[in-house]
Amino acid sequence: MNRETRNLQNSKQKNISDINYYPAEMQEGEILFAFPKGKLLRLYKKIRGMVWWLPFTRDGNYIFENDVKIGGKLTIGKDINGVDISAHYHTYYFPLLFGYNAKIIGTSVTTDAKTVDSVTNENGYRMIRAGTITGISIQYRCTESAYGGYLYATVQKNKVNSSMVVNGPVTVTGNDLGNFTTRNSFTFSAGDKINVELLLYCSDSATVEDIAIMVEVRYDSSVPV
Repeated sequence: MNRETRNLQNSKQKNISDINYYPAEMQEGEILFAFPKGKLLRLYKKIRGMVWWLPFTRDGNYIFENDVKIGGKLTIGKDINGVDISAHYHTYYFPLLFGYNAKIIGTSVTTDAKTVDSVTNENGYRMIRAGTITGISIQYRCTESAYGGYLYATVQKNKVNSSMVVNGPVTVTGNDLGNFTTRNSFTFSAGDKINVELLLYCSDSATVEDIAIMVEVRYDSSVPV
């Protein structure tokens, strides 16, 4: 036998034994197939005293018998059957609070609502992360009524009016006037400023004061909890 023939002979793959059970013990360096009835086909090898095994598939589907640990990102091309992904994600709502304590008097007066302190800040809140404005409510006193008219509160994004507007009448006096809406929700990005503009618009002069405003924000968690 010449050298080339001997090298070829030595390089031939040896037959790998196959058994009909999953092995509990193996010899160091041993390789074998295990295929119990009704179970997955596995390839085993023992290296440095530890048994390693790999499952096989005949249709591209994999069955994992225990936990799956992923060190990087998981990309899902289609739905996960039998798993309610929404159950692992949560939607959070919280309020942005505005107010205006001073009197607003006139027939057509526009002003910015104040933030929590209701004293100086008319620039609203700078948002930390992206989300959705889902509603606004207004509560106020009318101490001098007009024949016809409303107090309007409009949510602004970066000082630009959105289409989310709530209004309440100024045709009657009272200490418990108000309204709310969840129509015309809109999204915002991290860094956007959310503010509220007030407009008193009526046929003759009216007076409103002690205005409390709540803007509802929704955050959808992107991390399972």
